[in-house]
Amino acid sequence: MATALVAWIVIPLRPAEPETYATIAVENHRACTLARAVKPRDGRSYAADDLMALIPNGGGSIRVIEGHDCGQAMDFMHVVVQDTGGGKASIFVTRVGEGGERIMPPERHGDFEVSQVRTTRHRAVVVIDRQHAHRFRQWREMTMPRMQQFLRQREGL
Repeated sequence: MATALVAWIVIPLRPAEPETYATIAVENHRACTLARAVKPRDGRSYAADDLMALIPNGGGSIRVIEGHDCGQAMDFMHVVVQDTGGGKASIFVTRVGEGGERIMPPERHGDFEVSQVRTTRHRAVVVIDRQHAHRFRQWREMTMPRMQQFLRQREGL
């Protein structure tokens, strides 16, 4: 009886959201967006142009500077946006296993803010350098519902 009680307390009712998606997105953001160490892939598993049209321009202060497949750690569609002050944000979209739909609140991940939206079979992660985060906050608030809409369209919902 005591063992069952301890197991119930220690083991959550549902598995926690793995941090690996945020970690991978931050590493890809550093490599692809900031250091330019990883070259875009030739093959395209996602069409970045489809997503780029949905990204808000933040009242003219944000612009999309590129979109490509990024494969440092796994297959991503990667879109880079830049604000007028030179700060950059990355949006990564990848396929994931079946799961529940939700928008997760922004979390600090080292020197970056990471926001995620999850639909049944896809995940979009937005990574922003904390040094420039204040200039992207309003843009991020507009972007996350659009990412959810984009992922729903991909899934035919």
